[in-house]
Amino acid sequence: MSKNREIFRGKVCVVTGAASGIGLQLSKDLLANGATVFMADANQVNLDKVIAELGNEQERAVPFLVDVREEPRVRALIEQAAAHSGHLDYLFNNAGIGCTMPWEDLDLDRWKLVVDVNLWGVIYALHAAIPIMKKQGFGHIITTSSVAALLTSAYQTAYAATKVAVTMISECLRFEMAHAGLHFTVVHPGDVATAIFKDLAAPPPGAISVEEAIDYILDAVERKQGFLVFPDSTRHKFDGSPRLPDERCDQFHREQADERRHSYETKGRYY
Repeated sequence: MSKNREIFRGKVCVVTGAASGIGLQLSKDLLANGATVFMADANQVNLDKVIAELGNEQERAVPFLVDVREEPRVRALIEQAAAHSGHLDYLFNNAGIGCTMPWEDLDLDRWKLVVDVNLWGVIYALHAAIPIMKKQGFGHIITTSSVAALLTSAYQTAYAATKVAVTMISECLRFEMAHAGLHFTVVHPGDVATAIFKDLAAPPPGAISVEEAIDYILDAVERKQGFLVFPDSTRHKFDGSPRLPDERCDQFHREQADERRHSYETKGRYY
């Protein structure tokens, strides 16, 4: 843990993809800051191993075997986390798989796998968590996207498509749910030295450590920042890009959300 973050003490968090990479380091930092963390992963062996290595923080780590492609299991994860202490404070939609290959090798089975994990896994968690958070009047949902959502990524067609989708879902909900006390953050990592590069000899040059990545993410969560691109060397490449939101865009979307909510409440339609 690199920083003391009192904001997480006593909070209940769900982290998917928690047995490796960003999800594992997120879980470790949240636990070190006093949170209870439902560590969800599809790999039982890895999950058992990392739980056993947590030491004194094991008592606040709740392992949960889940394949995010299975809606009933995702719902059970969210509901059990919310029931643990009567509240659900943070959901980290982090589980995902990479896919970098030529179009000719991208068959329909691979498309289905990538979409089911990277997109439907997020949708299932949102459908389970948002009603709970709206009822309690607070909650923060953090979704891991990618810089592949912000630029044209040759050889990453399926992966980039799913990351564009989860970015837009989070951005839409950030404004639609603001009045209900819910916060949304979508994070777009550049290259981070994790197992996503396991099929390569080494991570790409310039990849940051997973510990650095978590500092970026949790700093943004503490600030309730809606949109994050990191590291700085990657973010600077997008300075001035119309693909990144700015305050003027945010103001437009806030006003649009308010107008549509009023119209739905008074007319039953969005205009």
